[in-house]
Amino acid sequence: MPRKVCHGCGAIKPATRAHFHRRTDSYDGLETTCRTCRCTKSNAWKRRRNYVTPPKPTGLPCLACGSARSGNVCLNCGIGYLRRTRAT
Repeated sequence: MPRKVCHGCGAIKPATRAHFHRRTDSYDGLETTCRTCRCTKSNAWKRRRNYVTPPKPTGLPCLACGSARSGNVCLNCGIGYLRRTRAT
C-alpha cells in the first residue's frame, strides 16, 4: 500500500481516502495534509471568523411575517412556536 507524508504534521500515513481528503488536481488524487490536520485548520479558521452555521429552514412559513422558519423559531422576526403534541 502506498504511503504519504502529511505536510501539516509530518506523519506518514497510508495514501487512502480514509486518511486524506480527495483532491482531483493532485498527482495522486489526494490532499497534501491529512484529514486530522485539515479539520483542525478548518475549525481554527471558523473560530477566528466567529463562523456560525446558519439554521436550515423547515419550509413552514411564519404566521406573523410569512418568512421561512427553522424548527420552532422564525428566522426573520424570532417568534417561537410551540410544538404540537399528539393527544394520547
